[in-house]
Amino acid sequence: MFSLRNRRFHSNPALLYIQMFSKVFFFFYQKKLQNMGDKFVLLKQKNHPNIIPTYNDLINKSTEQILELYAKSKMALIFNGPYFSEPIQANTIPLIAYPELALTERPTEYSTAPYYLSFEELQYQKQLALFVKPEVEEFEIPLFKIVFNLDDVKTGKDILKLIDDNFDLPHSNGSTTSFWPSDTAQNIFQKARNENIKFCCQLEEKSLKLIKKRVDILKEINDTEYRYIEDLSVILDIYQPFLAKSSSFNASEMNTIFKDIPTIRNFHRNFSENIKEREQKYE
Repeated sequence: MFSLRNRRFHSNPALLYIQMFSKVFFFFYQKKLQNMGDKFVLLKQKNHPNIIPTYNDLINKSTEQILELYAKSKMALIFNGPYFSEPIQANTIPLIAYPELALTERPTEYSTAPYYLSFEELQYQKQLALFVKPEVEEFEIPLFKIVFNLDDVKTGKDILKLIDDNFDLPHSNGSTTSFWPSDTAQNIFQKARNENIKFCCQLEEKSLKLIKKRVDILKEINDTEYRYIEDLSVILDIYQPFLAKSSSFNASEMNTIFKDIPTIRNFHRNFSENIKEREQKYE
C-alpha cells in the first residue's frame, strides 16, 4: 500500500511541482541564511553599551522573544531609521519586517547606524516619530524629530502644527511641500517612511545669533574631544608598549591599568564624529 501511494504521488504533476518548488525554496532560503551569517544587528540601550548580535541570532525571533532574550520584557522594542521610528508589535519578526536592519559591518559598543533597534520605556509603545528636514536658505540645519500618536493627529494640518511647534529656532511662515493640510496622518506617515518631511520657514534675527552660538559651542566641545583622544592615544601607543617591555608592572597590573582605555577612546571617537557632523550642518 505504501508503494502504491508513493507511485500515485509521483505520478501527479501538480504534487511533483510543489515538491520540487519546496526543495528549491528551502535550498535558497538556507543559502540566504548562510550569507547573513556575516551580518550584524545593532540594538541600542540607554546608558549601556550596544548589543550586537549576528543577523542569524535574531532571524526568526519575534519582538516578544527578543525582549525576553535580553531580559527587557517590560520595555518596548523600537525600529529606528533615517526617516522615522516606530514601535514593533509583539508578534512581529523585526528582521523580516525591516530587512534593512542587516548591517555588513560590525558596529562598535557605542556607535550608531542608519538602521537599528532600541529598547525604550513602555510609554513609547504607541508613539511614532518622524525626522523633519528644515529648508532654510542661509543654513543647512540638522534634522529634528517630532513624536506623536496617530490617535492624536488626524490630518496634515495637525502634523504641520506639531512640526511648527517643535522647531526650536524662532521663525515665521512655517509651511511644507511634503504634504497637503487635508492629507490624512496615516498617508503622511506612509510617505515619510521613505523620505524626510521638509519644513520651510523664515528665520528671525534671533535665530541667526542662536545658530552662531551653537556652532561656537560645538566647536569648543569638538576641540576638547580631539585633545582628549590624542592624550588617550599617547597612553596606548607610547606608554603602554614602553611599560610592557619594562619590568615595572606584571601582566595583571598592566591589564588593570590599560584594559578600559581602548573602549573609552572608541567611545570618544564616535562622540567626536557625531559632534563634528552636527557642527558642519550649521555652517
